[in-house]
Amino acid sequence: MGLLDKIEELQKKPESYRKRVLVVLMALIMSAIILVWVSTLNLSGGKEGQPFPPPAENKKTAAEYAPFGILKDATANIKNLFNEAVGKLKR
Repeated sequence: MGLLDKIEELQKKPESYRKRVLVVLMALIMSAIILVWVSTLNLSGGKEGQPFPPPAENKKTAAEYAPFGILKDATANIKNLFNEAVGKLKR
């Protein structure tokens, strides 16, 4: 069953169901875009004059530049930031 068949099948469903599918797909796509955007931010917490770490520390392998490697790094950064924020709130 191809994509066009799925679209035709969806068109036969009631409007309320189609709107639910729209909202879910929109949320998934928006989440993916935000995740990619966050992965491009400098979350290292460096000094104001140093937006990026020195070149010696910035050596990454090809796997780390792959899309899933970037997403993995971004989720790890977000998790660390969240844990730091929760730790500061507990103090």
